[in-house]
Amino acid sequence: MTAENLAIISAGVFFLTGLLTGVWKYQQIMTSADNSAHPYVDICHRASLLYAFAAILLAKFAEVSQLSNRVEIISVGVVVFYFAT
Repeated sequence: MTAENLAIISAGVFFLTGLLTGVWKYQQIMTSADNSAHPYVDICHRASLLYAFAAILLAKFAEVSQLSNRVEIISVGVVVFYFAT
C-alpha cells in the first residue's frame, strides 16, 4: 500500500462518516423542538467532512513528494490517526 492509497481510503471513510452523521443530524433537526441537532452530532458531521478534504490533500502531497515510501506512509498514517482520534 502506498501513502497515496492510504490517504484516499481514509478520505473515503471520513466522507462516508460525514454522510452518515449528516443523516443522523437531519433526523435530529426534524424531531427536535428547537430544530437543532445535538452539538456532538453537529461537530462530528462537520469535522468528518473537513477531514475528508484534508485527506485528499494529503494524497496529492504524497503523490508529488520525493520522500521514501516508508516515510510517506508513516507521515500520512500519523496525520490520519490524529484526525480519527
